[in-house]
Amino acid sequence: MSKVIHEVIAERQRQIEKGFTPEWDEEAKTEEDWCNDIEAYIAWARQMYRMRSPKKYRHRMKQVAALAIAACESYDRIHGEDQDD
Repeated sequence: MSKVIHEVIAERQRQIEKGFTPEWDEEAKTEEDWCNDIEAYIAWARQMYRMRSPKKYRHRMKQVAALAIAACESYDRIHGEDQDD
């Protein structure tokens, strides 16, 4: 596995430790909420890129990836894991 995969997993773990647990995900988030959050983090990444801050850009993109994982996991818990189309 690549280094970045491990970093994304660590970022997701950091999010969980901050209280964004799977239980919280189901109580607080809809599919639209997930999309809005991911779009906001992408916008921040884009801003970091435009500001020529490559490390901050990369950090935001890891957060985007971790949020996308959380969104997929939440979807699977709610709708079942075999819904991939």
